[in-house]
Amino acid sequence: MSLGQRLKHARRLVGIGQEELAQCAKISQSAVSAIERRNPESSQFTHVLAKCLGVSATWLATGEGKPNAQADDRHYLIDVPIISWVQAGDWSQVEDPHLPGVADEWIPFATTRKSENKNMYALRVQGVSMQPAFNEGDIVIVDPDRDAKHGDYVVVRLDDDDAATFKQLIIEGGRKFLKAANPVWTPQLQSINGNATLCGVVVSRQTNF
Repeated sequence: MSLGQRLKHARRLVGIGQEELAQCAKISQSAVSAIERRNPESSQFTHVLAKCLGVSATWLATGEGKPNAQADDRHYLIDVPIISWVQAGDWSQVEDPHLPGVADEWIPFATTRKSENKNMYALRVQGVSMQPAFNEGDIVIVDPDRDAKHGDYVVVRLDDDDAATFKQLIIEGGRKFLKAANPVWTPQLQSINGNATLCGVVVSRQTNF
């Protein structure tokens, strides 16, 4: 089989379409289609496509070996609900994030921990406080079960607000702060203590051009 044939074969094995695979790999659907149709000898996207499909990158690129990836290299596609910032503030109260009505839109996300990421959710970035690291309209994937550490981007709900906010967590001298990425945003640093509830750690960003 050629590269294009192997890609199509692997995609059908896991039961996903070109568009879903393209979203996972963060490339265009036309790029996936071109590989399958034109059968190039190689592609710069081989490794990321292999991860999304849970197959061996060597097999996908060359046809050598077996298609099954090693267990620690296998990625799974899960559906993550895109929710509102108000919902994010109360996400810990949601018993089943996959019930109808929880979200109107879902986004595929590649993870190595399929069974452990059932509570993940996604948010659309609003405003300019996190520019240039994050732009308005970017989608961030949030893991509410991950422990936050210094330097992580986190989603936090302040006690005085209904909606959650998105900032970088700074821990210094035993104190915690929320930092805006935008250097002209005020306040640049906001001290937090018992007045803030951690709603999750940002683990991925997807940018739409």
